[in-house]
Amino acid sequence: MVSALVVVVLAALAVPVASLNGARKLQAKVDKGHANSHSKASSRGLVYSHGHANSHGKTDGSLNTNVKSNGMAVDSLGKADSLGKADSYGKVDSSVDGKQESGSSVTYSPEDRAAMRASIFEKEFTIDLDMTDAQKKGATLGLSLDIDTDFQPASVLKIRKTGMLEAWNREHPDQAVLVGDQIMKVNDILWHHNTQTFGERIKGQFLASKERKKGAKNILSLSIQRPRREKRTRFPSQREDLRRLLYSKEFVAEIPLPARTGVQESLSQAMGWKLNSTVDWEPVSIEKLRGTGLVASFNYEHPDSKILAGDEILQVNHIQWHHSAAAFVDRLKAQFAAGQRNGSALQLHIRRPRTVKDVPGEQVYTKQFLVALNLKDAKPLGWRLNASDDADPVTVEKISAHGVLDNFNKANLASMVQTGDTLLKVNNVAWKKNSKTFIDRVNQER
Repeated sequence: MVSALVVVVLAALAVPVASLNGARKLQAKVDKGHANSHSKASSRGLVYSHGHANSHGKTDGSLNTNVKSNGMAVDSLGKADSLGKADSYGKVDSSVDGKQESGSSVTYSPEDRAAMRASIFEKEFTIDLDMTDAQKKGATLGLSLDIDTDFQPASVLKIRKTGMLEAWNREHPDQAVLVGDQIMKVNDILWHHNTQTFGERIKGQFLASKERKKGAKNILSLSIQRPRREKRTRFPSQREDLRRLLYSKEFVAEIPLPARTGVQESLSQAMGWKLNSTVDWEPVSIEKLRGTGLVASFNYEHPDSKILAGDEILQVNHIQWHHSAAAFVDRLKAQFAAGQRNGSALQLHIRRPRTVKDVPGEQVYTKQFLVALNLKDAKPLGWRLNASDDADPVTVEKISAHGVLDNFNKANLASMVQTGDTLLKVNNVAWKKNSKTFIDRVNQER
């Protein structure tokens, strides 16, 4: 016979509650360039003016001069020729400065071409990825590409925290691949204004090497070029405007944690939530909320600062999220365990995306708590339980005066057991849709 009975009780409280909607990330697609009626972007991303190209002004892929009808002479990199204007047949008009004869084309020295290229691209280099880890351990490339438009090279959209490319960046900081870099060549395959097909070539070369297909190389070579970027300054007011545009609310939720007893629950069970941490570089978000748990109790007591499904958790106590969702979840669990040991509160810094809506509705809130009943005296427990259906939890049907449970209620007004409350667990015996067996086990515990 045990000297105490520890009961997990689920109390039903009929009050209004907001239904919970899932959140979706706001995404913005950035326009990669604009052309007005007097300008048109070349394949290298430059804008040249004074008209549109005709059949005499197309780039042939060499470094020789290309000419625009009714416009200025340009080479394949899109730089304007300062020597004179071209007629519709690509001839240079010598009347501009008298330095060119009629009918002659403009050429640049290798030094001039190199200087023009350097003005467009900040850096060009090649990386060689050893495919051993991919072959033996199943490592991924860890790369997302922007291949929307065939006339622009495949550019790096995202680099994942785990993957071969991130490992290369850590080991070769002087040749680290950055977001926005362009891939011009994979192994022996060049990009030829066929970006979507070229993206498939990169994938094919990687998989062929990973699966050790015949003729595949053990090294994946990527030729990289980095366009020069325009430096932009974002003022604090602009950052704040963007923040208000994306998020509707930020607040701190302080959730008291009950001291640990013989009944131990996981973080998800105690809080009554399911977390989403599938994308490591995005904040941990609340995927689902149950009607029971510490979050449900917090929401009932703080209707103006309710936590909703879709909310993001940016900080727990003094620990901030640092672009690693998996590591943050581990720290969250550690803080929860520490709080249980000393009975302290868990401070959660919450951020709500505007896609998360608090829609009023009618629902039943519940409160989950522990009841420790002293069995040393000879008094009866003083309750009557209903276990008529195995599929329904055991409920408290009646509470008698002067029993053990009645004495507990008088001493614990904030955690009183009431008729209609549900029993989830007694000591180490949990209800598992087996109400009749559960009652027998409860009687044995006494």
